[in-house]
Amino acid sequence: MNLTDLRRLGCPTCGRPHDLLVLFDHLGDAWATERWARVTCPGCDERCELAFDGTEVAIGFVRGALRPRFEPSMRIRQPGLRVTAAPDGMLIELLNRRWVLDRKLPDPQPL
Repeated sequence: MNLTDLRRLGCPTCGRPHDLLVLFDHLGDAWATERWARVTCPGCDERCELAFDGTEVAIGFVRGALRPRFEPSMRIRQPGLRVTAAPDGMLIELLNRRWVLDRKLPDPQPL
């Protein structure tokens, strides 16, 4: 895989598309057990979240206080994407780059 195979996601606030490498460079904390990560849009500086499922990544918002749920605005498949989640954080790998996210956000609590 090379850079020409890199997919783009549009910010759910401003709509500006960014390739995954740019978005991953703006990642923050994670809900590792849910495979969600907070990201700040490099275009408008608004916060949103990414959700990972195999080679699929979605952008959107985590909503709800008691039972948070992810609401996607766009979803793509990215060949070569690897995400490993553990109780203490997440490891994201793409195109020989790695991002390590600490689990600093509380996990959603069941009712």
